[in-house]
Amino acid sequence: MMHRCASVNVKSVYKIPGDDVHFYGIFTTSTNGLIGSAICSFNIGTIQEVFRGKFKEQATSSSAWLPVLTNKVPEPRPGQCVNDTETLPDTVLNFIRSHPLMDSAVLHEYEKPVFFKRDLLLTKLVVDKVRVEIDGMDSHFTVFYAGSSE
Repeated sequence: MMHRCASVNVKSVYKIPGDDVHFYGIFTTSTNGLIGSAICSFNIGTIQEVFRGKFKEQATSSSAWLPVLTNKVPEPRPGQCVNDTETLPDTVLNFIRSHPLMDSAVLHEYEKPVFFKRDLLLTKLVVDKVRVEIDGMDSHFTVFYAGSSE
C-alpha cells in the first residue's frame, strides 16, 4: 500500500500596517486528493525564537533530520539581520543552502488555525483590526477578508 503526504502551500501572507507583532497567512493543501485551506496567525516573537534556535541537517538523503551542533553554525549566524548581504562569506551562504529547516516549528497563535475549510482553496488575505463600542464597552475584533478561487 502506498502512502502519500499532502503538501502544504503558502498562498498569501498579510501584515496589518502599523502592527509589527502579528502576521497572518493562508495555507492550502495540494490539489491532489482532499483539498482545504487554513488561515493562521503568527507572532513575530515566536518566529524570532525559532530562528535563534537550532538548525536541522540531513547527513544523506535517506538519513533522519537532526539538530545541528551550535559550534557548526557559521558567523554571522544565518537568520540574523545584516547590513549588506553581499558581504556574507561563502561559508554562511553554503550553510543556508544546505540547512533549509529549523529544528523547531513556528507555532501559530491560539494553538490552532483561526479558520479552516475543507473543499475550498483560499488565495488572498487581508486583515483588519476594528474597535466596536457595545454598551459603553470597547471591544476589539480581528476581521479576516479572504478570497477564493471560486
